[in-house]
Amino acid sequence: MEYAQLIDVLSTTATELSGLPLLRVRWYDSAKDGVPDAQQERIGELPKVKLRLGRFGMGGEQKGVDLRIGLDLVNHARNAASDVFYLVSGDDDLTEAVEEAQVHGAQVVVIAIPNAKGGPHGISRHLLRAVDEMHVLDGDLIDSSVMKIERQSIPLDNESAERTPEGVSAADPVTRPGPPKLSARSFSPDNFPVVELTTVFRQQGDDNLVRILNAVREGELLDGARAELNARTDPDFEPPHDEFWLTLAGTNRIVAARNRAMLERLPDPAKRFTAAITGDTDGFELPADEELDLAVGAQVMMLNNDSADRWVNGTLGRVTAVNADGPEPLIEVRFRDGRTEQVREYTWEITRPTVQGGSLVQETVGTFTQLPMKLAWAITIHKSQGQTLDRLVVDLTGGTFANGQLYVALSRCTSLEGLVLKREVRPNDLKTDIRVRRYLATGTATTESLGEAYIAALTVGSAGKQWRPRPIEIAVVTDDGDEITTVINPTSDIYTAQADFGLTTRDVQLAPLLTEAWPALAPVLAGRVPVGVQIDEQLGYIDFELKRNGIVEPIPLGVDVPDRLLTADERDEVMNAPTALARARAVRASVHRIRTTGAGRLGTGTAFPPTARGHGYLLARTTGTTGTVAPAGFVVGGNIGAGDDPAQILADLLSAAWARIPNPDAETVERVRDAERYFGVSVLPDDFEAAEPLDIAAVLGPEIRVCFTGTVNSPVHGALTKGQLHDLAAEQGLVPVDSMTKTKTDVLVVAEAGSQSGKAKAAAKWEKPVITAAEFLEWVHRR
Repeated sequence: MEYAQLIDVLSTTATELSGLPLLRVRWYDSAKDGVPDAQQERIGELPKVKLRLGRFGMGGEQKGVDLRIGLDLVNHARNAASDVFYLVSGDDDLTEAVEEAQVHGAQVVVIAIPNAKGGPHGISRHLLRAVDEMHVLDGDLIDSSVMKIERQSIPLDNESAERTPEGVSAADPVTRPGPPKLSARSFSPDNFPVVELTTVFRQQGDDNLVRILNAVREGELLDGARAELNARTDPDFEPPHDEFWLTLAGTNRIVAARNRAMLERLPDPAKRFTAAITGDTDGFELPADEELDLAVGAQVMMLNNDSADRWVNGTLGRVTAVNADGPEPLIEVRFRDGRTEQVREYTWEITRPTVQGGSLVQETVGTFTQLPMKLAWAITIHKSQGQTLDRLVVDLTGGTFANGQLYVALSRCTSLEGLVLKREVRPNDLKTDIRVRRYLATGTATTESLGEAYIAALTVGSAGKQWRPRPIEIAVVTDDGDEITTVINPTSDIYTAQADFGLTTRDVQLAPLLTEAWPALAPVLAGRVPVGVQIDEQLGYIDFELKRNGIVEPIPLGVDVPDRLLTADERDEVMNAPTALARARAVRASVHRIRTTGAGRLGTGTAFPPTARGHGYLLARTTGTTGTVAPAGFVVGGNIGAGDDPAQILADLLSAAWARIPNPDAETVERVRDAERYFGVSVLPDDFEAAEPLDIAAVLGPEIRVCFTGTVNSPVHGALTKGQLHDLAAEQGLVPVDSMTKTKTDVLVVAEAGSQSGKAKAAAKWEKPVITAAEFLEWVHRR
């Protein structure tokens, strides 16, 4: 790669796109010990190029690069160093940094490398939604930066030569490019044998636990099975000291606290053993505690594979003797099988990958010497993989945060009788990976269906370790012509929903939660296979939101409509239409064209359950050609029997929706009153009295501490960043603050009336005045 040429291409592109002079190029990479190699030195010496280096981890992975990019982006935006930032990366982890930079008034544009079809390569959807714009480089510009190297051709080995291209004799010399290009065999998914092992050995004899574990693995632990599992809950359980019980927890903090508490209960005082460390350990994850406290009676886990095969990494035991007085520590441990062994210190070598003579080798750069054990009354769920336990305590304090984490924890135990939960399993503990579910379904018979349901979901927010984008509107269209759509209350800030989808807080204030809308959507979904663009992602967000609100519903595997099979117009409609209904209709039309013209093959999926449960309601959006604020926009649906009163069902659900509104205004109150009159029910509390309108002039004044929340897009003043709002506030003698707190904030300014952001909820809780950005801007204008 001609890096100077590539940087010139990128710099020229950024300058031409922005029409602004280039401030600087920041080049991010990793280096051993953070020290640049010769190539990186040359890059750093180029004009206007600033080299920013992370380090290599033990496995050769980059460490600290994303963090440096994110910090630089936010700091430069905060200091107004540039107007536009051009980001040559598609990494999802940078999404939050991009959004934070935009808060400070900066524009962020992604420059994408083209794939073989000329489209963007490797750009995260979440990052793409966050940035202001994306520009795909011309492939010729990239080619101009790539050095052409002639490589010799070498014959394939005999084994590889057995597979020859069509039209080539096996006796002919078959060649492939020589080093340094790698070659590897690959398997075709269409011709890959899958064998399912049906006998479960760890839980053999406990069919109930096997059934529950299968439901956990699929993420479909429904009410009955969850109640059966939660019957094992005992928050006050303390294992008998003379029995081997292991507690599994999600975090090191909980594990350390448990082990420390148990060690302090032992009659003998603990002795401390300190590791001996030599060489360079920077970036090395220590295999054992640097300081290890042990006492007779301590429950421990071995951390290495003994050369004499007396134990392996993960073997559990109990300390029976501690000798710290000799030339080196000597610990006696009785293992679960009754054997007692002497344990001495063990030395781990610290290695790093390096290139020698054209080969990748591991170079020893240090050592770590310690007793190869750790306290193990409790260990993390991650560390427990491979364990088989007769007695197990699972502590889910803090919840789960990784796919399959709950399954790993519960499946360590051999029986339900030997399992104790410190708290009940909740729906949002069930986290699964759709790729695993698809793999597990390989080779199984396709379920019968009533047809297909074409689904589109509009979402707000971003993805993180413990959160996902939340649906704000869902539409379902069937192959029979049925159509249904509803706005969804995400119970959060709606971010850029107004600009992206035409949805405002007025739309979501009285809208159902997804758990309240799902029973009303279910009759249209029942027995049908979901179909959509990026359907796995959409169903994953729906599943996550249902579980976040305490409901587990069977979510089938959908049929994905690949982007490559869509025309440009179809792609634009299914991805960018402002309403979920328009997108769902576009999916149906696209699938019809693909199948009738033979443009490609779609996969298979499974169907939703054939019957609906419960009842809920739907709400039409207020904007667009089909929008309405009339009471007829509320629709009750679900499994409604002859004895059910739909109007009263709606009234009960609207009462719950009303309770979620932090600061209802007169317009919201009137909309509820209209619904009460139309359906002949009561929704508002009997003692409800509408609040008097706020006197903005009385609320705002010198030294008043003001917090802003939400994305402000004024029809008069245009889009305003938080920094611009802070400047306006300061000019009027107000004190802008970043956080909504009980003691350090006087007034909250929301982007729209009815905001349900975390700050709006906090303001309502602490009875702080809440005004809209429009009211604030009008107050500023009058002054």
